[in-house]
Amino acid sequence: MSRFLWTGIVGPFVYLATVLAGGAVTPGYSHVVHAVSELTQRGAPHALPLGAGFAVSAILCGMFGLAVAASGRSVRLPGWLIAGYGVIAFLLATIFPMDPIGSEVTFAGVAHIVLVALSGLMLVGAIIVAALRLRGELPWFLPVSIAAAILMLAGGASSAVMIANEIAMTGLAERVTLSSYLLWFAVLATVLMRLPAPRVAVPS
Repeated sequence: MSRFLWTGIVGPFVYLATVLAGGAVTPGYSHVVHAVSELTQRGAPHALPLGAGFAVSAILCGMFGLAVAASGRSVRLPGWLIAGYGVIAFLLATIFPMDPIGSEVTFAGVAHIVLVALSGLMLVGAIIVAALRLRGELPWFLPVSIAAAILMLAGGASSAVMIANEIAMTGLAERVTLSSYLLWFAVLATVLMRLPAPRVAVPS
């Protein structure tokens, strides 16, 4: 399974491509103003094809998590957390779309919010734990990971503040969060693919 570490690079690329395509085909959409989830929200004009793109990205990221867990290093827990994120991302893209702002609240819309928050916590946990587990082999990876976690949290907090104060820059703040962990996926994938295979103890 560890041979699928490349999915940690392709998955974020598919996500980015889907976001850019969605912004191009959705009338009036702004990457600065609007959340990514608005591209596939209930009633969105291109929800089905864009949801398919996000679902493919989610599957790839889930595979990446399994590959990390199977890499033979002490990153099994972060791998499973990333795989869990992949499952949640798939559900968000298919079963639990966002409710349009100001519309009737639905169970799927509430579940969307809860799952987004849960996935954020899982990702921050995966980032910190992986950095701590790999700090012996890769001392530089710890500060890089801490920076990614801080940017994730800052982006999430900024999004909440902007929504509460009706500041039309929610999309920009959200993209800080998204780009932080997606780029971290790609860095982790590259690192694990370049590291020599861990030694296996041979019984005497």
